[in-house]
Amino acid sequence: MWKACAGATGFVLAFDTTHAAFESLRNPGKLGKITYSDEPLGTFIGSYGPDAFFRKRLKYLFECEWRIICAIHRLEDNGERDGHHVFVSQFDSACVSEVLLRPESTVEQELRELFATDRRYAHIALRRVEKVE
Repeated sequence: MWKACAGATGFVLAFDTTHAAFESLRNPGKLGKITYSDEPLGTFIGSYGPDAFFRKRLKYLFECEWRIICAIHRLEDNGERDGHHVFVSQFDSACVSEVLLRPESTVEQELRELFATDRRYAHIALRRVEKVE
């Protein structure tokens, strides 16, 4: 999944889900590993709830995806860019294992400099990924 997303949309942060700092992503919000099933969800009322957002069809099993669901009011409004508000939440960078960049990315040099000068990010691998159709 990470290769496909980075190749198509920009960059992706890949997390080490076994690292203790990964647990910091649980607050604020609900962190969960996606389950994969072709079984129908059932009725809307019977399936409604956070767990419905942590399920995908079996054809996506290769992704090994996790998701975070968080109410916008629990995030920090980082201002407006290109007419859209950007909301952020802090997390421990120790659980990030790599950053995947698309070939057209313009931030590679900045990231390389940051990783070289700030020890908090020295463990993170930086990798270009070819576009995947």
